[in-house]
Order: sequence, then C-alpha cells, then structure tokens
Amino acid sequence: VYQGATMDSLQKQSILSDTIAKQCRFNSYDGSRLAYSLNDQVVVLDTATRSSSSANGGYRELCRVSVPACADFVLSPKGTFLATFEKPMTSPTGTTE
Repeated sequence: VYQGATMDSLQKQSILSDTIAKQCRFNSYDGSRLAYSLNDQVVVLDTATRSSSSANGGYRELCRVSVPACADFVLSPKGTFLATFEKPMTSPTGTTE
C-alpha cells in the first residue's frame, strides 16, 4: 500500500506496507481513517496524525481484524465502524455453509 493519490508520483511516495493489499478504502467524512485488506486480515490506520515511526508510513494502527475470506469491506462515513463481507464457504458436496 502506498501513500499518495497519483500513479505518476507512485514511486516517490513512502511505503505503508510491503505486503500487496487486495483493497484500500478511506472513510468519506474526513479521510481520517484508511483501511486496507491483506490476504487474511483488514488493517485500519489513523491518518489524522503522523509520527516519525517507519511502521505503516508513520500512521497509527487502530486495529487489525482477521477475516480469512474477505470479499469486500467498507468504513462508515465517520470511520467508527468497519463492515466486512466474506465469500460463502462451500462444502465438498457443493452446498453453501
């Protein structure tokens, strides 16, 4: 996940994580929350303040939620709620569990 909005400047931006993110979302109210999904978890960062720490590009990690089959996720407009959507699991017989 990279900090920055344009593809042209992507290589000049600091790296938030060296793991490939599946999806990334800001909350729409004030942009103070950034969430991104990895293979088996969703990470939420506080983007309102930034420190000199190199972890997460200096942004404070608010939570890391284990979601093994995350298909999509959304942040509430104020960034206080995270909703995740998982793919239905199918059994070997083909039925949805």
